Amino acid sequence: MITDNYSGNIGIQYNPANLADSRFRFNMNVIGFNAHLQNNYIQVEPPHSIYKFLNWKRDSTFGTQNFDYPYVEDYTKERLNGKDKFIYTNASVNVLSMQFALKNQAGLSFAITTKAYGKVSNMPENSIKTFLQDLDSVGYAKENQRRLLGETIDMSNTGAAALAYQQFSFKYAVVAKDKGQDFFKIGFGVDYNIGLYGGYFKANDVSYTLTGIDTLSVTAADMELAYIDPSYQASPDRRLNDFFGKSRLGRGVGINGGFVYEHRTDNKAYKYRMNRRRQVDQSANKYDWKVGASIIDLGFVNFNNGAAARKLTVSSPTSPKNWNNFDSADTWKNIDDVDTFINTFFSSVEQDSSFRMYTPATLNLSADYKIRDNIYLAANYTQSLMRNKGKSVKTPNVLSIAPRYESRWLTVALPVSISRYYNIVNLGAYVRGGIFYVGSDNLGGFLTGKKTNGANIYAGFNWPIHYKKLADSDGDGVSDDEDQCPDMAGPIKTDGCPDADEDGIADDEDKCPNEPGKKRFEGCPDV
Repeated sequence: MITDNYSGNIGIQYNPANLADSRFRFNMNVIGFNAHLQNNYIQVEPPHSIYKFLNWKRDSTFGTQNFDYPYVEDYTKERLNGKDKFIYTNASVNVLSMQFALKNQAGLSFAITTKAYGKVSNMPENSIKTFLQDLDSVGYAKENQRRLLGETIDMSNTGAAALAYQQFSFKYAVVAKDKGQDFFKIGFGVDYNIGLYGGYFKANDVSYTLTGIDTLSVTAADMELAYIDPSYQASPDRRLNDFFGKSRLGRGVGINGGFVYEHRTDNKAYKYRMNRRRQVDQSANKYDWKVGASIIDLGFVNFNNGAAARKLTVSSPTSPKNWNNFDSADTWKNIDDVDTFINTFFSSVEQDSSFRMYTPATLNLSADYKIRDNIYLAANYTQSLMRNKGKSVKTPNVLSIAPRYESRWLTVALPVSISRYYNIVNLGAYVRGGIFYVGSDNLGGFLTGKKTNGANIYAGFNWPIHYKKLADSDGDGVSDDEDQCPDMAGPIKTDGCPDADEDGIADDEDKCPNEPGKKRFEGCPDV
């Protein structure tokens, strides 16, 4: 979708330079959403696809038509291979996001988007087994602990984070060069972020040894834990204004920037003169091929509401500390219980009432090749610029190739993508028909009954006003919308109406149409 020249707000978010030389005079993304989940730990293997479930195409042993969906543990499998585990998830909703075309092919946009991200990264498989029973096991709950007795588990690279924020984004783009076959445009943007929730766990140096079935010896615990007090958000006295007014949880800013280079073999074919001015046909894609690059969402949110924000910095104990009966963690109900345990168990804990988190900055690279009219082949690569552990959320790295059919009111694309924690290769689909669009980068999670460890879907609708090439029915250089005689050729001086004697007075107002004259003599000579 991001390479569709009619994608609107989504394409602008990917690269703000797409605003310049847009196919739209105006476009509003009335509403749109995106949801994404992928991991390398849990995979789902249901007997039916989600598509069949929603369309009642199931057998009698798999529920009935009253949405009795008997999901059982057998449908959930662990991927155990000794590798560290990762989870990435994000969701976003944008409403009333608008873009405007300006003079000289420039563009301006304003977007309102609610974003939420979550991640768990570099989680050792054995650290999960320390606290959790195998999902597919019906045996003794302590089997994993017996197996791991005496083993030291290092969590020093482990990180987890969650961030939700309201983003108000302003973007602007201009044409930097339009000469010969070379066309170059640049764009940049500024984001204002209002924090809705934040929290992270950062393990700088954390390790422990399982010394007993229910006993840990903590040998290192240099770590940070930050969060928003859940009781603050759950309070019945909390109002919507508390999240956006002076008592907001936090705020921050972000920046975006990008460029697009287009190679245009027949650039002159899209330029013409009309109404005594140089015009560019902004209704058409003019390139043979193009490449682009952008850095987006490079920003932060400072959570500094002292009544809600909390940060704990733990220093490693000078000697190993035993955590006896660590199964008591099962009784923890929320993050407050974790806070209480940390302050009780560790002797060196620094506390603060504010913390900073970073938005998921990414580098985007794109290329698009025009095979023939309306047929294109695109390649895109997204690289996260954030570290796995630490105070940031991130998006996964993805490489995709997508052939597509594209026209003003219809685009169909079939992206094939490679991402580290999906299956090796994933097939997606994207359709934009009229004002609606819908797509997924991982159809396997919806259309097949095979195993999947991720899902992705996006949809929405736009209200577009497209550019159209100025019409000139009689070919006189005066556009039909300004031509008083659109079916008869005439000079612009007479608003496109015939003037046989070229005296500047239209023939239908000229009493001497074949003899030049002055206007005060109604077009007749002064004899």
